[in-house]
Amino acid sequence: MIARSVITAVERGAVVDLWSLKPAELTAEQLAGPLSRINRFNGRTPVPWSVAAHSLVVMGLVEAQGGSEMAQAAGLLHDGHEAFLGDWTTPAVQFAGQQSLPVGPSVVRSCIDQAKKCVDDAIARAWGVEFTPNITLTRIADQAALEAEMIHFLDWQGPVVTEPALLAQAMACLTLCHELTEHQTAKEVWMEALEGFVTIGVLTDPGATLAA
Repeated sequence: MIARSVITAVERGAVVDLWSLKPAELTAEQLAGPLSRINRFNGRTPVPWSVAAHSLVVMGLVEAQGGSEMAQAAGLLHDGHEAFLGDWTTPAVQFAGQQSLPVGPSVVRSCIDQAKKCVDDAIARAWGVEFTPNITLTRIADQAALEAEMIHFLDWQGPVVTEPALLAQAMACLTLCHELTEHQTAKEVWMEALEGFVTIGVLTDPGATLAA
């Protein structure tokens, strides 16, 4: 049995305890590194497209919907848990759920959702981000980004559920953000966006607190 403290690693190979994530493990650098190296769609896009790049698109789409600066910050950090848990695609979750029969797919989905929430709660405490009040805008933007990415990268033919104007904005964003296919660039731009929210007082930087 793997010891509880030996679960996963972040920047520079540090071991973390998922049951008790500390602010030092949730800094911009610690989140941005993994998020910029984890590819969406299990790496099946023709060019690299990371969780960090996806999150930047979601942030932009929340802004396009008139979301507040806090809502935009929530969009940027909405997949922060994937820095520790990885990117479980919907087909992978459904496949894993089917293997759980007769227990049932809903149990698997519930366990994964709860694990994500636990990490998100730690991120919320560290950064002061408000996920729950902004969940609707985030979900709409996330769905729009997902469908645009599938069309742009995977030649997906639909059907789509995103409102046409928002989907067009998402598609345009992917065309304009081609430089984010480079992992280091995606990391730097994601960190700059996060630091921007700190600068205007929307978020608090756990790294700054540790350095004080």
